[in-house]
Amino acid sequence: MPRSKSKARRPRASSRWLAAALWSALAVGVFGTIWWVAGWSESPPGSRAGGEGSSPSGDAPYTSEATDGTPRAGTAVRSTEAAVRDVGNSDATVVRGPARIALVIDDLGRSVATVDRLRRIGVPITYAVLPYESRTAEVVQRLASAREEMILHLPMQAKGTQNPGPGALSVDMTPAQVREVTARALDQTPGAVGVNNHMGSAFTANADLVAAVMEEVSARGLLFLDSRTTPETVGASQARAAGVPWVERSVFLDNERSEGAIRERFVEGLGVAAERGQAVLIGHPYAETLTVLEREVPLAVERGYEFVVISRLAASPPLD
Repeated sequence: MPRSKSKARRPRASSRWLAAALWSALAVGVFGTIWWVAGWSESPPGSRAGGEGSSPSGDAPYTSEATDGTPRAGTAVRSTEAAVRDVGNSDATVVRGPARIALVIDDLGRSVATVDRLRRIGVPITYAVLPYESRTAEVVQRLASAREEMILHLPMQAKGTQNPGPGALSVDMTPAQVREVTARALDQTPGAVGVNNHMGSAFTANADLVAAVMEEVSARGLLFLDSRTTPETVGASQARAAGVPWVERSVFLDNERSEGAIRERFVEGLGVAAERGQAVLIGHPYAETLTVLEREVPLAVERGYEFVVISRLAASPPLD
């Protein structure tokens, strides 16, 4: 008996419905995948909880220590990158709110000419002077006569075999010895307004010994800049406990000594300042660093960034 036309068409209609459903599901899946990938790619490095480079404190992630015991700089979050995109471009964002930068140059004491070159950049800089270098006295005299802000770059024991140089604080000292050594180092840099650590990834993790440093810093009415050479540092907490004005490093400029890398870190620092209102950038008197600063600092000033000495930021604790 022949089948009716309506029954003959049912399988064909079912096939069409099934094919349409499969194509719809495939389209939804492809669209969803594209959306997910696009959303992931726009997320800033280190912004996903627990991901590579993430840091619960919001500081640059610690990966490994450089040869001077300092951590390598991380990547700024996307919101700060958007604020400064490329400082060298004519269309770079102009800062509309407060964005103060304290530029600190460590490891001074070997060359007066380096100080003179830094001064020609034309913005306030904080000069961190080592206490027992070959020309420490001359550098201190030049900075004092020019009324530049200076801090003692106090050598402290690092992890591993790195040598912080003469007059270094070590973890096998007693608190009394620590205070005595700190006092002698400060006597080498008369006029210093504060102290920051040179290396110190081992020493700055010892609360009792750091407290002894703060006793001498407090007695002289000075400030403390924590260079944050280890995530285990107790510098800020001990300074706060001693009533010492303090501030922390935001970005290291030159752990990688190439002009391109230094410029990237400088732009990262501008991003931190744009987002948080202030940032502390620490560099060293390398030729590459000086070249980048001579080129980029004037551009940053044109776009509204204000360069200040470290005491301007230590007077009020850094923003979270």
